[in-house]
Amino acid sequence: MVLEDVFSDENLEEAFESFADKHDSHGLDGVKLSELRAYWETNGKKIKESIFNGTYKVGAVEQRQIVNRKGKKRTISLMNSIDRFIFRALYQKMASEWEKQFSQYSYAYQNNKGVLTAVEQAAKYMEEGKDWSVELDIQNFFDNINHSIIISKLKAGIEDVRVLDLLIAYLTCTLLDDHVFHQMEQGVLQGGPLSPLLANVYMNELDHYMEKQGYSFCRFGDDINIYCSTYEEATVAFSDVTARMEKIEQLPLNHGKTGIFKGINRKYLGYRF
Repeated sequence: MVLEDVFSDENLEEAFESFADKHDSHGLDGVKLSELRAYWETNGKKIKESIFNGTYKVGAVEQRQIVNRKGKKRTISLMNSIDRFIFRALYQKMASEWEKQFSQYSYAYQNNKGVLTAVEQAAKYMEEGKDWSVELDIQNFFDNINHSIIISKLKAGIEDVRVLDLLIAYLTCTLLDDHVFHQMEQGVLQGGPLSPLLANVYMNELDHYMEKQGYSFCRFGDDINIYCSTYEEATVAFSDVTARMEKIEQLPLNHGKTGIFKGINRKYLGYRF
């Protein structure tokens, strides 16, 4: 993937179309998504030139807390409309290349996959008699993604340094959080499609490691379930994978949602068996 692919007319038009039903949303610049196409027609040439010569500056991103339907607070990132547009264009080209490399047992944030396919696979494991479950939950996953590690993984798969520099600019952008500006030093922005893709890139090596070890697993974002036939098998898998996550991926576990469990009455991805 090269920068010219990201900013091809075809890819940009697809990005425009993705915002068709999001007319009033905007970031700190006040430019509404309904005004995005006109804004790009006026300023696009200059913006592209700055991106191609490496002088483009990502706008400050407002952090805002929302409460979901379950009453749980979550932080979302309100980007400027032009940055959401570029973010989307990057995602479209990256997804077409990176999703081919992902494990078949990674189910979140991908085309033609989701909760139901993950649950169906989990049910197959259980039908095979693997009713011991190692359940691993990452603490604040998106907030704890290590920049050095994700940049290293991106470097291994992206040859065009201009694309890499643009991604790094978004990873290290300025945040406005509770009326205070500061630079992002860890984690990825929440609220756009590129961040979940980056999360899957981050976890891809762990997924393939678990495959090579012969583990029967499903991963849905920050939830990893490994299905085992015996408690002894589950303890080995638990020790192995958690040690790697802490050492290699450098991700903290949510110990309140992590452990080894027996039976099929466990809650999994919002479903109960």
